[in-house]
Amino acid sequence: MLIILTNSDDATSDYLCEKLAQHAIEFQRLDTDTLARECSIGYKAGVSCLAINSIRIRSTDVAALILRRPKRLEFARVRSPEADHAADEWMEALEGFLAHIPFPRWINHPSANAAASHKIEQLTHARQMGLSTPDTLITQKPDAVKQFLIKHKYQVLTKPLAGGYIERDNQLEDTVIYTNLISVKHLKELNLISKCPTLFQQRIEKSSDVRICYLDGALTAVELIAVEQGQQRLDIRRDNMKDVKYRILEVPSAVKRSLCKLVRSYKLRFAAIDFVIDKRGNWVFLEINPNGQWAWLDLEGEANFASRFIQAFS
Repeated sequence: MLIILTNSDDATSDYLCEKLAQHAIEFQRLDTDTLARECSIGYKAGVSCLAINSIRIRSTDVAALILRRPKRLEFARVRSPEADHAADEWMEALEGFLAHIPFPRWINHPSANAAASHKIEQLTHARQMGLSTPDTLITQKPDAVKQFLIKHKYQVLTKPLAGGYIERDNQLEDTVIYTNLISVKHLKELNLISKCPTLFQQRIEKSSDVRICYLDGALTAVELIAVEQGQQRLDIRRDNMKDVKYRILEVPSAVKRSLCKLVRSYKLRFAAIDFVIDKRGNWVFLEINPNGQWAWLDLEGEANFASRFIQAFS
């Protein structure tokens, strides 16, 4: 039995479940935001069991578990101290069931995802594995930024360290923070960085962006191209990627060896990895997303990455 642990709004899981069903692969989707209303969990004589939709699943029945995007388990539609307590009890019971599933069966185990989720450490680790990375500065000192700007002839960008989405009380006022180029006009505002560590990075004169999806040693690489004023777009995600062109790429053998070594060192079975290709054809590593999105590459770029999952579970 394959388990997909996610939430009811996860479009990637919608897509994957459809593909699994088409290939008659046995699976059960567990949406944590609705799970408490649909299932029961038990434990007796050293055996943990979950029952959902008349299906009884023992932890020993789970051949693989895909950890997608679970949310906090909701016990009641109206929150109260008692409902929060019950939700905590539910979550502890669910985690107890999941804890019986051996580490190698997870895609990916939460501890592996956590270890692979720090951009700064990723850059250091990637260089150690032989990958090229952009010169990067994280600082709260305006003078350090000025020196970095001079070093790179003002070809420097900034982007979030943790996440680029700010939720507000009014959803219509939510903010998306994209990668942005630092210009001379920003110098008068550099004192603001004293409030928060800020990432600055050498701008790579890129010809394209690449997203690589990895599963159990197999790679699928998709090139993403969006040209603005004669140059590749600084942040490929802008404009909802509506004008992006996609192309399947072969990963250079040296990059593939180093990348596979990097992903395996984190004990990940799955990862989505972002690169850029510079004007000279060099592949430059940006970051690993241990639980990154991939379904849109199938839908828009004909990557057929779902076939990797089908092969893995057939």
